[in-house]
Amino acid sequence: MVAGGISDVFVSNEIVSKQKINRLVALAAQGARISVVVDAPGPLQQLAAAAATWQTSINVLVEINAGQDRCGVDTPDAAASLAEQIANLSTKTNGAIHFTGIQAYHGGLQHVRDPRDRSAAVSKVVDRAAAAVDAIRDHAGLTCQVITGGGSGTYRLEAGSGVFTEVQPGSFAFGDADYGRNYQSHGQQGEWEQSLWVLTQVMSVSQQRACAVVDAGLKAVSLDSGPPILLETPNVAAGLVAPPPNSSSSSSSDVSSHGSSGPEGGSGSYESP
Repeated sequence: MVAGGISDVFVSNEIVSKQKINRLVALAAQGARISVVVDAPGPLQQLAAAAATWQTSINVLVEINAGQDRCGVDTPDAAASLAEQIANLSTKTNGAIHFTGIQAYHGGLQHVRDPRDRSAAVSKVVDRAAAAVDAIRDHAGLTCQVITGGGSGTYRLEAGSGVFTEVQPGSFAFGDADYGRNYQSHGQQGEWEQSLWVLTQVMSVSQQRACAVVDAGLKAVSLDSGPPILLETPNVAAGLVAPPPNSSSSSSSDVSSHGSSGPEGGSGSYESP
């Protein structure tokens, strides 16, 4: 990304190994604005030391456990303590790291179907983020310039909360079957048009078993969010493939899908409606 001209990169996960930290810091040394999250003193100290060695600066955000119980500090006091450590290390290393703010991202809420349930759940995330911001200000004397989180399923809620300064939607760019199942406030499913499909071909059909086997399996699409959805107007009608010479249509054996695939690595078997 940096080599391609993107000069502002935020790594929204903890980076802990020495090799990875050095690679990250090297990007900053090349002139990119690099930001990263931390939730423990050890990796923070490694990050500060590496940035000092490279004579560059890294922006650091404290990650808050937003309720998913994965990464992140668990309490506002812990957030304030870690933010203070970042500020102290910044002084000791002559600005090799810089406290920027917090991340409060809850991935598990992105696919909550009912908009009322999503809103109620995100309000708890907002409360956690606000409590961390207040503690960092009151106990560490620091201001959170960036309060980041949210995703393609909840971004409107974080953006309208009055607490978050930025949101992190990403899946919307391509779309997938599972996001399309989310209900919106007006009662309709899906918010984004699908922009990316997997092109596959039926290679075997069994009328007796009422199934078709295609040449796209787990190496092409996944099953973790359910089976794929077939494009209703595949092939030439969707502009996915060119028609053969002297023909007004393409073979009916080509199908396009998005979302996930069949149970085998090389092919998928799907029941007919």
